[in-house]
Amino acid sequence: MTTDHDRVYWTSNLEFNTIYDVPGYSRLLYWNKKGGPIVRLDTGGNGKDDFLTRVAVDSSSVYWAITSPTAEIRRASKTNPIAQILVENEAVVDMAADDAGLLWATDTSIKSRDTAGSVKTLYVYSMQHPVYLTLDSKFVFWKDSAGKVLRGPRAGGTSVLLATDPTSSSSYAGAMAASAAYVYWPDGAALMRCPKAGGAIELVAAGNGHDIDTVSVDGAYVYWSDGDRVHRWSEVSGQPEDIATDPDHGFALDAERMYWESSDGELYALSRCACGF
Repeated sequence: MTTDHDRVYWTSNLEFNTIYDVPGYSRLLYWNKKGGPIVRLDTGGNGKDDFLTRVAVDSSSVYWAITSPTAEIRRASKTNPIAQILVENEAVVDMAADDAGLLWATDTSIKSRDTAGSVKTLYVYSMQHPVYLTLDSKFVFWKDSAGKVLRGPRAGGTSVLLATDPTSSSSYAGAMAASAAYVYWPDGAALMRCPKAGGAIELVAAGNGHDIDTVSVDGAYVYWSDGDRVHRWSEVSGQPEDIATDPDHGFALDAERMYWESSDGELYALSRCACGF
């Protein structure tokens, strides 16, 4: 799930039904923050077998990655929502976007596409592969399948090893987030962090047995969801607390609200004032 100034976007994946022999597919949904119904965005496929994995937004477009039946990245303008194939033959592990460009990770590399449409390979992997990534204005941060947390310039160049988490999971489930001073990532049900400049890994929260699927920051807190609850932890006081329950597809934050979809398919919005943040 992700959000921009006007909308909240998320995917709803429908698994293959072996009893009725119905192929699984994904829906890309959005809701206008001014109100109205949930809208299904035309993702450009046949509507029956496209399987979406990641969604990212900038101020003008929404991007989504598809792994089946073909591996590619598509885009739709927010003013003219006609799906366009942006990059073909790319099995995307994770991706992030802002107004400077789109970056994504595959099993073998990290690549970017700038606003002029130029695609560039930034970093190449031969053994351990990226698991997830995040951005700030200068750097891309990622964790690989060996537990290494790395940083590199957004334009490419030499990567820097920030930390190594020897017990880290290599699962693709989860997300990564960067605050002003730290990078956060999940290790199964646990939330970890290390300084953006490099240093020791810290355990932020041990978790409750449910794997973390979303991580986000807002300058004062780090937030995460685990399929059971949304939690937050103060970077200043180090105090954890629960914010919401039943986040089936993660959550998204903006300056005014937190949004999440429950397991029954309903979209919820919680005012930051209502829960004290």
